[in-house]
Amino acid sequence: MNPKLLLLSLLTLLLIILSAPRISEMLNGSHYSTEQQSRAQASQRYKAPVPPEIQDPKATDIMLSIDPDLRFQLMELLQQSDFETLESTLEEYVSLFDSGELRRKDIEYLFKTFEVANPDYEQKLASWLQHSRTWSSLVANGVYSFRNAWEWRDTSYWRDVPELNRRKYKEYLQYAYDHFQQALTGKPRDDVFINYLVTTKLNLGLDSKQTIITSALKDYPHVDKLYHLAANFMQPKWGGKEMERRELIYRAEKLANKDEKLSSLKGLTSYYEAIGFEKANSWQAIQSYREAIKQNPKSTAYRVAIAELYIEIRRFEKALEVLDIVDRYRPNRVELLHLRAKALNGLGKTEEALTVLDRLFQQDLNHRDANLFALRLHSSAGNKEAAENAIQRVLYFASEEPYELNLIASMYRNHLNEVELAEKFYKRALEARRFDPWASFRLSEIYLENGSCDAVDSLDTYFIGCNNQVGQHEYYCTTRNQDWAWQTVQQLKDAQNCPKVFEKTFDGEIPLDDLIKEYDLEHLIPEQDTI
Repeated sequence: MNPKLLLLSLLTLLLIILSAPRISEMLNGSHYSTEQQSRAQASQRYKAPVPPEIQDPKATDIMLSIDPDLRFQLMELLQQSDFETLESTLEEYVSLFDSGELRRKDIEYLFKTFEVANPDYEQKLASWLQHSRTWSSLVANGVYSFRNAWEWRDTSYWRDVPELNRRKYKEYLQYAYDHFQQALTGKPRDDVFINYLVTTKLNLGLDSKQTIITSALKDYPHVDKLYHLAANFMQPKWGGKEMERRELIYRAEKLANKDEKLSSLKGLTSYYEAIGFEKANSWQAIQSYREAIKQNPKSTAYRVAIAELYIEIRRFEKALEVLDIVDRYRPNRVELLHLRAKALNGLGKTEEALTVLDRLFQQDLNHRDANLFALRLHSSAGNKEAAENAIQRVLYFASEEPYELNLIASMYRNHLNEVELAEKFYKRALEARRFDPWASFRLSEIYLENGSCDAVDSLDTYFIGCNNQVGQHEYYCTTRNQDWAWQTVQQLKDAQNCPKVFEKTFDGEIPLDDLIKEYDLEHLIPEQDTI
């Protein structure tokens, strides 16, 4: 063989051998080096851990032992006034609890059927109590009254709660206390709603907080919800001491590791840490909630809390994932349906959100927050009839609540094109809370659009509300809004069409006559001598 040809063949063979890995990579569609490819394969094999809040605990012991649809059967029996069947059905399950065959969560679930805001239920429940004054009828009436007390109270600062709502709140709270107190039997069933009875005692001020809480924990040491109740009432804002509160939480968690009946309190320290972080640091709050769930994988309460936070920070997909887990263990819960509707709407799935709200209203027709939410959705979609129905249900509890009245007015003006009705409700809001900046600002706009000189009085009221920090002043007394109001006053003066604009000072000070009326000071004014 020609030496040159032989040398050329050997070089070609060597080149093929050296190029083999590269050819193999190219055939496999990869342009990475062997080391890079190994790293890529390792990366593909790695999967990010599933967050604990969306892990299904797959724990049969936290599943309900009763048919969730039994709730709807109980509703139907109540509506039909079939009190005997209603009573016997409930007593059958309560007896199983007394004998240890059912758990507290099952009986709670059944009786929360009556934890609704529906006046039709109130009449039926009162009739049932007249028919047979039993543990079941007393607790059902107690649960109903307890729920309605808080619907009347809402979440406003006490100073902002209208007098009508204060009176109704106290009445229903007293009803709840009376019913729960009369239902005490000395049997295990008393544990089921003892936390409601203790809450009514605390809020009615029947004794000192310390005495009520200490006595409750001594008499019912195995009721986990009492520890949550104590932790809430021991907050400094309610007059408690933070160190004592932390000690209670720490002690409760220690007990949870020893007593199976208190196992739901595992992770309690991390849970309350998360609550403390929520407003200031949502990321840290999420981490703390996750730590609580790691320590207590079976907790549905911790998952509900993190789902609420996810909705607050607009991570709606995450919220739905968590709610899907919780719903497997606590189906048909009104508060979960409300959260699901919010998350779906956040994703732009308004029709699905409204469908979920319809399911909620089948159980709790007058749910205040859910009806406010439905009002927003229906108004934005132009569903006038549905919006009107929501308005009527909102007004059941909020006929004198400035926030709700202002919101209704805004829906009428901005979405339903009913300016006259908007003006009516803004005026009602001002009657409910004098100098309200939200209502007075919007009324000024309406009057100006109509060319009415009533805008002068509304603008003067607006400045008084801002200067005295009335209502939602932080939202409606911004620099931009106040600049607009000042410019409008100047324009009215320049136009000279409204003479009374020159009679007002717009200095934000409450006129003496209004001040006397506002604070009921007439009795302090000396009588004038007559000649």
